[in-house]
Amino acid sequence: MPAEKSVKVEARTVASKAAAAHLEDDIERLRGDVSKLTQSIANLGAAKMDQYRASAANAADEISKQAWDSLESAKAELAKIERQLVRQVEVNPLKAVAVAAAAGFLAALLFRR
Repeated sequence: MPAEKSVKVEARTVASKAAAAHLEDDIERLRGDVSKLTQSIANLGAAKMDQYRASAANAADEISKQAWDSLESAKAELAKIERQLVRQVEVNPLKAVAVAAAAGFLAALLFRR
């Protein structure tokens, strides 16, 4: 009987060692899978970051273009108003002088206080 018991104990020890080795192999595979998953997530994050960066750059370019278009439109409108004002002064010079004098007088009253 002691020989049988010894064989059973040895068989369990061999089985335990095999199971432990198998478990260690599984853990190593899991570590490799986790590493690959981490790398995939990092790559995805980098790709999304590049995508968002490009999108933000495009939006900034579009806003800049709209701002320049608005500025050019405002310049054109001011030039048009200036031409109309010059034309009115040429047509009615006395009226223009009277309006300028009245505006100066009002400004003087406002800033005097």
